Amino acid sequence: MRLEGKVSLITGGAVGIGRATAERFAEEGARVVICDVDRDAGEAAAEKLGLQVVFYQVNVTDRQAAQEWVDEVAGRYGRIDVLVNNAGILRDATLVKVKNGELVKQMSETDFDLVIAVNLKGVFNCTQAVAPI
Repeated sequence: MRLEGKVSLITGGAVGIGRATAERFAEEGARVVICDVDRDAGEAAAEKLGLQVVFYQVNVTDRQAAQEWVDEVAGRYGRIDVLVNNAGILRDATLVKVKNGELVKQMSETDFDLVIAVNLKGVFNCTQAVAPI
């Protein structure tokens, strides 16, 4: 088992690619710590995946929340070996939609800002928190 005993953090680990990654890491013997903003999905994932998977509700766009999560995990397990920055969202994947030469729809600036916050700032926040460890 390649990941035997490795402490692995996976953001966005409650569903989709994050959950599949958590499952595979657990199969490989890792101690898996998932985070997600969706408490119900995160708790369900951790319960289903077994004793070596732990869930924390974390909003990765919040620098302090990301740091507190990382600090708590490092304190609990004594180290962090792997970080998978998986958390990501889509709102309206269409930046601009034009039909027959006419503008039909545009992504709102609010939705764009949220996508950037989760998909980019979340990676920055978690990586910056984990790197010194």
